[in-house]
Amino acid sequence: HVTSSPEFPQSNGPTERHILTVNMTMLKMFQDGKTLREVLAAIRLTPVSSQLPSPSLLLQGRHLHGSLP
Repeated sequence: HVTSSPEFPQSNGPTERHILTVNMTMLKMFQDGKTLREVLAAIRLTPVSSQLPSPSLLLQGRHLHGSLP
């Protein structure tokens, strides 16, 4: 387990990029009139990367279905 320095967040690039993506997704969905529940569902159902499945699949071990295409 390797940790990164809290004073230098750039050293943890993939995590910082994921946080930026989540924040931008939330901003765009709120601008489109989506509720917090819809925003969180979309984030939880979206795969993290091509190598990692969605957070809901990792947590619950099954595919969940949302209302977004």
